[in-house]
Amino acid sequence: MKKCLVFIALFCASCVNEPVKTEEPLGPSLEAQKDLIVAIETYNNKYKGCRCLNSSIFCNGDGRSWDKCDTSLRRTDVQYKCFETVGNGYVKYIDETDECILHRRDIKESSINFFDFSRFIPEGTTIKTEEDFKLFAEFYELGTYKCNTLDETTTEEKKQCISTIQNYIKEISHNKIPKCNQMDIFKEDYKSLLADIIKILWRGAKNAAYQEAKTYAREHLCDVSDYLKDASDFPGYLKRAGF
Repeated sequence: MKKCLVFIALFCASCVNEPVKTEEPLGPSLEAQKDLIVAIETYNNKYKGCRCLNSSIFCNGDGRSWDKCDTSLRRTDVQYKCFETVGNGYVKYIDETDECILHRRDIKESSINFFDFSRFIPEGTTIKTEEDFKLFAEFYELGTYKCNTLDETTTEEKKQCISTIQNYIKEISHNKIPKCNQMDIFKEDYKSLLADIIKILWRGAKNAAYQEAKTYAREHLCDVSDYLKDASDFPGYLKRAGF
């Protein structure tokens, strides 16, 4: 009988729930560091998509709330109850009080879900708006994906590749814009751009070719001014087309 009681006691002891660990708010640490790379990584990996109530980053057309957002990372001048939405397809704000209507007139929806980037990045960068920060965050995400999916590369080589992307980020944020044709990490992307531009020029759509190059430069944060010369170096395509 005693052995049975000891077994039950040990069994029950193993069933005691451990306290749930709550993550420390990241805002104070980011604000102290003022590190652009850390701020971007935190946005990409911790904050982006937190507004959704379910696992889908697009919320599947359901409601959007702030339940999963680290409140220390978001702006403090926003009344978040005014930006909670519901709806499938057509999204509607839940709070239609005069207070929230006036608040939404003053503070517009945010492309980065009100991530308070300006608190977390160093002074003196070219990143002044939410759209600026979003472009840098998307470029970093694109670059790290490229590095992590390179064929036949070691862990150390992948780390070096990501370090190169980080250096790009820091230099571009101080207006040192690299030439698109000199960014080796994106050389295949650039070749695809040139191939597309050649096809567009064959149709005589010079403005469309320019817009294609401009879009590439925006996504890769680089100087694409050499795109026509680089395209002309492709195997005779432009010469045969009369350009």
